[in-house]
Amino acid sequence: MKILYHHRAAAADGQYVHIRELTEALESLGHEIIFVGPGRQRYRKMGSGGARKKEPGRMMRAVRELLELGYTLPAFLRLWRGWLRHKPDILYERANLFFPAGLWLKRLVGIPYLLEVNAPLTEERSRHGTLIWQRLARRTEQAIWRGADQCFPVTNVLADYLRQAGVPEERITVLHNGVSDLFLNPKPVPAPVAGIEGRIVLGLRAFCATGTGWSGCWR
Repeated sequence: MKILYHHRAAAADGQYVHIRELTEALESLGHEIIFVGPGRQRYRKMGSGGARKKEPGRMMRAVRELLELGYTLPAFLRLWRGWLRHKPDILYERANLFFPAGLWLKRLVGIPYLLEVNAPLTEERSRHGTLIWQRLARRTEQAIWRGADQCFPVTNVLADYLRQAGVPEERITVLHNGVSDLFLNPKPVPAPVAGIEGRIVLGLRAFCATGTGWSGCWR
């Protein structure tokens, strides 16, 4: 199939690891992926760290949230151009808050709309005290859930949020996060470390950002 993949992730962070792994898995099955998202690069490098900025005031946060919703318009125009140019079979969107662009395209052209739901974002941001327009956010989020032809929450607990919002059971498919065989069986195997024989050793396999994307690293 030809899949129009829509997202709002701008940096090569944890979200982009998920995006990359999922889309590359789909490509390995023979599907064609057309990316529509912020920036021109397929995977943008994450910005360098720095001192933590002061939390903006309530008025500034309220304005930023309205700008998040306003971003839907240019996002939708890019999405529409992608549909006109490529005529994809389906639209696959990674859900985000204040982001109904995919729903708009579905209603305009009738393309099958699949929605990946990774978190109850309204509740998360409300709980941490950073969300001002809570009612608007909740209504927008739930309307997007109900408007999708199929929702893919990553846990059954998350699926309960969709059920409570009125999404029919037949349009909910719990799709747990997973990893590829390469992740579980990396090659080449790292060289052994001297001096650890007979000791308990804890290790972490992480993904490290490089100039060309993400690669497996051992720590």
